[in-house]
Amino acid sequence: GLALALGGVGMTLEDMATLYAMLGGDGLARPLNYEAGPAPFVAPRRFVRAETARRVIEILASSPTLDGHAPAALTQGAPRVAFKTGTSYGFRDAWAFGVGGGYAIGVWVGRPDGAPRPGVTGRAAALPILFEAFDRLGLPPET
Repeated sequence: GLALALGGVGMTLEDMATLYAMLGGDGLARPLNYEAGPAPFVAPRRFVRAETARRVIEILASSPTLDGHAPAALTQGAPRVAFKTGTSYGFRDAWAFGVGGGYAIGVWVGRPDGAPRPGVTGRAAALPILFEAFDRLGLPPET
């Protein structure tokens, strides 16, 4: 429904990261892996068609890049990251989610007590952390 599309449904950071990982996995949903190395095998479940997931990733990958970062297509050795940011009503939550190189990363910036942080947005507060996390992974460039 409309509330879901506009971000009005409460979801956890883990729920959102699982959805972004599903998009990066051609529409197949699996549990998140929190440890280095291969995850235990769990049969994936089809959430959306592969073509749908790839199209959403293409759209997210075409988002305007963070100031100071060149688009991956123009940067030799940079992995391609598809990402989305958001800011909750009243500036209580700023978040960014991204998929690239087989990884899904979610970043939340806010106060544990839920107090607002006026003017703090996902793009300004969470997106730089997301890009830093992807930079630290040392992913190979997209071919």
